[in-house]
Amino acid sequence: MDDRFIDYLKDLKKAFDNESKAANEMVAKEPAYRMKIKNAEMAMNEADGSPFSEKEIERNVEIIMNNNPYRVAYEMAQRKRQDVMTDG
Repeated sequence: MDDRFIDYLKDLKKAFDNESKAANEMVAKEPAYRMKIKNAEMAMNEADGSPFSEKEIERNVEIIMNNNPYRVAYEMAQRKRQDVMTDG
């Protein structure tokens, strides 16, 4: 077999492994991170005396969660895997 093909397969395996690791980390750690963000939002709401409803706080938490470090790492791993698959 061509050495370039072997290298491609090694890179592809590494990319899939990294994506899997990022997915597992996201599943394991994101719920606690979300709770931490929600608690912080609720504390800031109380400290500011702001009349944000629970629904508004939840909306803010969801906006923040869209860019949390675990999702960002997973999305980057997906892009890297896709790059390896398409560009070799």
